[in-house]
Amino acid sequence: RRFATDGIMYDQVARCCMEYAQQLMMEEGDLVWTTIQTDGDDGDPRKPPVRALVSRSLLQEKDQEQDEEDEAETETGGARSRTPRPTLLVITGKGKVRAGIFSRRHLQVTGLEPSCALSIVAQAKQRDMNIVLLDPNVHGERKAMGIIEQSMTQLLPPPSSSHLTHQAPLYIQAHSCAGAYIVRYMMDHYDSYAPYLEAMV
Repeated sequence: RRFATDGIMYDQVARCCMEYAQQLMMEEGDLVWTTIQTDGDDGDPRKPPVRALVSRSLLQEKDQEQDEEDEAETETGGARSRTPRPTLLVITGKGKVRAGIFSRRHLQVTGLEPSCALSIVAQAKQRDMNIVLLDPNVHGERKAMGIIEQSMTQLLPPPSSSHLTHQAPLYIQAHSCAGAYIVRYMMDHYDSYAPYLEAMV
């Protein structure tokens, strides 16, 4: 509050800072925005779309999986075997922070490293990992759990629920209330994710 008064000005400055930080993360990790198809999406233009920052390589792998499944249906011998990259999933905590952002205040007054996932993205990229940054707060705190469930179903589905199986090692970093949400989700799908879940913090 020493630097910006609460209210419209604070929110606008925070929005600009978050968008800049997200742009840096996109460049550092080769990330792109992807839209999540949510239940009950009525196309209301006043409601922002649910999006996530995702590695371009992960989307390419999903497209390749689909092509291989299509080939396996028409050719003998089945799909080719390959080793997918491990995946890092980062979920921000509750509030007005968006994908990859941990604290609006620290983003404005402290710096990028403690306030967003930029350094995490850089380390994951060096380790040749796919990266997924979810935005559970886009429709408010009450919708966060549902958005996480639908984002997981679309981007990292339980292996038993889809022929497009995600069988790469999975690492999860969840902040604040998102930790409770992802634990609840994993408990509901434990048997599916357990063989691939390497760590969750």
